[in-house]
Amino acid sequence: MATTLTLLLITTLTVARLTRLITIDKLAEPLRRWIIRYNGDDGWWTYLFHCSYCLSIWIAAALTPTAWILADATHHLAVPTWYGLPATALAVAYLAAILITKENN
Repeated sequence: MATTLTLLLITTLTVARLTRLITIDKLAEPLRRWIIRYNGDDGWWTYLFHCSYCLSIWIAAALTPTAWILADATHHLAVPTWYGLPATALAVAYLAAILITKENN
């Protein structure tokens, strides 16, 4: 159980860091400018790459399945994968976005 929680915590922090890197940090500013140049100020991609809550969902959707499998979460958390995996991905995304929002204030 401790391994499961540790992996989910690490996944949450990883999602938070990647999301912040892409949506806020100076390092990814050229990427965000490129997206604005090709998609305009109000394009879908522009919005995605400037919104921590929006992008964290996609990053969590990519990373959470790996953590779920590595932690054998279905066994340890006693929830079926069809429910637990998407619920965990959404929870990870939400917690990551909250961390980013709190960090910026």
